[in-house]
Amino acid sequence: MKLIEWDDPLTGATGRSGTRYDISPVALDEHGTEGWIVAADGQQICVADSASAAVSRIEHLEALRCMMKGLGTELTGGQLLQAKAIAAEMTEAADRSLSDDAMSAVDMEGVEQSRDTLVSLQTLISIEEERRDGTSAPRAATMH
Repeated sequence: MKLIEWDDPLTGATGRSGTRYDISPVALDEHGTEGWIVAADGQQICVADSASAAVSRIEHLEALRCMMKGLGTELTGGQLLQAKAIAAEMTEAADRSLSDDAMSAVDMEGVEQSRDTLVSLQTLISIEEERRDGTSAPRAATMH
């Protein structure tokens, strides 16, 4: 399954999930260091070091979005690995955030909910990997 349809790398793309992605250059400091902003449906998600890194980030994000939309069985092995990698990275970021003593209780609850969802997605990815490998009996998946 093709994850992304690029209109033009500088204007954006549409993912299989329906998400609209855009990348655009941004100056990171007064010395002219440039990065690339990645946006999904108009919301800035992250800054990448290069345009190619921004495109890669979008492919990883879209693979995870496809998992969330129940399209995991349609992903290639490589796309499944992309989803797994971004989910792990996002879970690690959530864990770091949860160790911030200055975070409000409301923000903490939101991060905990996001982390639980990411862990559930990681479980679903593992189940799909096992199904493809035929290495173990299916196990029940639960969403948090």
